[in-house]
Amino acid sequence: MSELASGTERSIATLPIAMREPHIADRNGRPLAVAIDPSGRIHYGHDNIGGDHAVAVLGHQVSDTYLAELREDGVSYIFAGPSGDDLPGAMAQLAYFFGVQKLLLEGGGTINGVFLRHRLINEFSTLISPALDGRAGAPSIIDYRGAIDESPGAGQALRLMGCEILEGGTVWLRHSVEDAAGHNDMPVT
Repeated sequence: MSELASGTERSIATLPIAMREPHIADRNGRPLAVAIDPSGRIHYGHDNIGGDHAVAVLGHQVSDTYLAELREDGVSYIFAGPSGDDLPGAMAQLAYFFGVQKLLLEGGGTINGVFLRHRLINEFSTLISPALDGRAGAPSIIDYRGAIDESPGAGQALRLMGCEILEGGTVWLRHSVEDAAGHNDMPVT
């Protein structure tokens, strides 16, 4: 998300915040662009990302100066626990403050893995393009960075909802993520 923001870090004169409370800026009826940014590294420069109202999901450890910067830019923010990893709590706040019931997760494999681990994904939409790469170490759709003995997809399974061949030979697969009916050790397939 940081590549879409154009602001720079700056000093803000007033620092009225001591508690870590959500800040809900004026959305003006726009769709939301939600950035998972636990450490407060994105400097927006304005209140939107591609025209959508910017909402930052932060950890409690971000500085008061950073929060003042976000307020000055008109960016809304919520907190996902002390280290910014309480994604179920963040999703509950998005529902409460903004009425969000569904969101499109446009991260990479790492954020997909964290959301999957917390059972926050109910559907995968995958585009497979007819291209060759072959490089080792390329990110995957799910690239969970948790403990070696953790399986973020444990107890979950995929059910094919649709398959479509698009222009140029691209294949679009849609899968629902469902409980694996008591098979807690069943990998995502």
